[in-house]
Amino acid sequence: ATLRFDLEPSWWQTLWARALGGGLLVFLGLGVGLAIARHQRIRVEVLRREIKARHKAEEALVEEQARQLELLGRLAVSRRLEAIGRLAGGVAHDFNNLLVASMSSTTSLRDELGSDRTPAMDECLDAIDQANGKASHLVRQLLSYGRQQRLWPGHHDLAALIDGLVPLLNRLVADDVQL
Repeated sequence: ATLRFDLEPSWWQTLWARALGGGLLVFLGLGVGLAIARHQRIRVEVLRREIKARHKAEEALVEEQARQLELLGRLAVSRRLEAIGRLAGGVAHDFNNLLVASMSSTTSLRDELGSDRTPAMDECLDAIDQANGKASHLVRQLLSYGRQQRLWPGHHDLAALIDGLVPLLNRLVADDVQL
């Protein structure tokens, strides 16, 4: 009599048999593949976020550089205006010194001539006084532009101001221009 054993294989024997038959390798390969795919998806998402953050940082940098360029432009304009103001103030002071000499000479001439003045002389002296007054006003404007004197706003007769400028403008414009 022969002995015969019909025993069921144990779980590890079944697993080993499948591994040898390729089933386990396919199973392990599939698991590793899924893990790699998941890792790659996570890595792609991280890279996408990093790219988006860098893009935002670059945009902010470009905006900041544009703002700085605008501020540098404003600073340059401000410095030029300040230099022009200083120049205007210096010119005004020098011009004022000449004006004082003209005014004092006119006053001295009036005093010396006294009653010997003719109407033509009075007319000339009045014209000099009027020119000195306009020059004095110009000095005040130059000093205010140079921020060395404050302007006091007030009411002005625009027609009278323009009428006073017509002789000056007539000398400046060409003969074919009529004011």
